[in-house]
Amino acid sequence: MSNPYDEYDPTAPPEPPPPPPAPYHAPPMGGLQHAGFSCPACGYDLTGAVIGGTCPECGSHINPQHLASAPSNGMAVASMIMGILALTLCIAYGLPTLVFAPLGIIFGHIANAQLRSGRYNPSARGFAKAGLICSYTALGLLIGGIGLGVLLFML
Repeated sequence: MSNPYDEYDPTAPPEPPPPPPAPYHAPPMGGLQHAGFSCPACGYDLTGAVIGGTCPECGSHINPQHLASAPSNGMAVASMIMGILALTLCIAYGLPTLVFAPLGIIFGHIANAQLRSGRYNPSARGFAKAGLICSYTALGLLIGGIGLGVLLFML
């Protein structure tokens, strides 16, 4: 077995340093589409479709700039805020839940409909879901609490 230092030649020029790693760039045209985007023309789910290609349903061009710059959904954020308020005030006071929970439910369902249309950034889907869950939970707790109060009052 030979020692690697036995073959060292001090007169040889030094080896050049390795090249720096390439900076990260977005995938080139033709990469797969992320999940959750819909065609702006027909609403078809473009999960797995090729960026820069055409929609398999209506044939319209899939524009990556449109998909990346879709605005966030204010209704989804409003639904989440109303749901958190409804859940918090249900535990603390109870009656404000009758205002905030239905608003959170309405805003959440409107946001989901808008997100399905493909005009908004699908990352807001979690806000809408959180608002719906909190609103329905607060409404259920309020109805259950009222029912339990009535039941205990009758005993």
